[in-house]
Amino acid sequence: MPQIGRGSNRLSCVYAGNVAAAIVLALDAPAAVGRAYNTTDDGPDAFTQRGFVDAFAAALGARVRRVPMPYRVARFAVSAWARCR
Repeated sequence: MPQIGRGSNRLSCVYAGNVAAAIVLALDAPAAVGRAYNTTDDGPDAFTQRGFVDAFAAALGARVRRVPMPYRVARFAVSAWARCR
């Protein structure tokens, strides 16, 4: 599993049911027309990249083999991939 940097970056993970509920609320609110909303779980309990992978692996009963990847290398790889698409 590639780990970007130390893996301490925060991930915003959201349950799909909560996203659907937010969409329904926005559809029913006249003030929501033309506005953008973010549905996130970005509070103090938000997962880090390392914590998310660890929790996922624990749920699957799998062992994680991390491949460290410096942030600059990851950014370059994503940028190159986006240009090739």
